[in-house]
Amino acid sequence: IATLTFLVTNIDDLLILSVYFANSSYKTKNIVSGQYLGIAALVAVSLTGVFLGTLFNDRYVSLLGFLPILIGVRGLLSLVTTRTRDDEDDGVREQKSRFQFLSVALVTIANGGDNIGVYTPLFATIEPGLVFVYVLIFFLLTGVLCLTGYWLVSHQRVKNIFARHGKIILPVFLILLGFFILKGFFL
Repeated sequence: IATLTFLVTNIDDLLILSVYFANSSYKTKNIVSGQYLGIAALVAVSLTGVFLGTLFNDRYVSLLGFLPILIGVRGLLSLVTTRTRDDEDDGVREQKSRFQFLSVALVTIANGGDNIGVYTPLFATIEPGLVFVYVLIFFLLTGVLCLTGYWLVSHQRVKNIFARHGKIILPVFLILLGFFILKGFFL
């Protein structure tokens, strides 16, 4: 049950992770650590929800769609400013890459409304001793998800596409994802 639950609620993350892995400006360790941080946050909110009841209406959780939109817009703006300032110091670039994991984590959280909606009642209905087992399985499968996303973009054809267009694909994808998440607020 834990495996199926994780796969069903995170299959969309496979596409998101693949887009991140294909973007050469993102370091693999930042993508993986961001995904783990995002999943940990979703599990923590779900566990909190078990003890405190429903924290937020699903409609309001969809407002998290603004996070990927903001990250995507910031990415597009940085493309424009990078093109006009090619003399950017390598030290500044290194500083920016240290916090890439937060971008990945925030997108994982923003896209995780379905995770919270499924994990909270699941955790509430299983024996308390099994919650740890479920969480452990979720974290093991997060690693499998990251490996699969990395493997998908390791194919030469996919690599070539992202080498040419990857810097614009990620921000545009994040903006579209944000609007997809936001639709839950308006429908």
